Amino acid sequence: MQLVNWSLVAGCALALCIGLAVTTFTLEGLMTKEVVTAPALAVAGLWLMRRGWGERPAFTMLAFAQMGFS
Repeated sequence: MQLVNWSLVAGCALALCIGLAVTTFTLEGLMTKEVVTAPALAVAGLWLMRRGWGERPAFTMLAFAQMGFS
């Protein structure tokens, strides 16, 4: 269930980035950093979850991605 949820979040962020690249609309300030950082942390966390040794770092990365820290 968590894999599906984070995959959807990463997909929505990717769609937003593609949409922003196609249009002239821009994000300014901290929003740009969060749009790039949160999906990157989510993808890295999901990758680490598939490894037996990476569950604790994955949990931390997914928590940071969810809270919006960068």
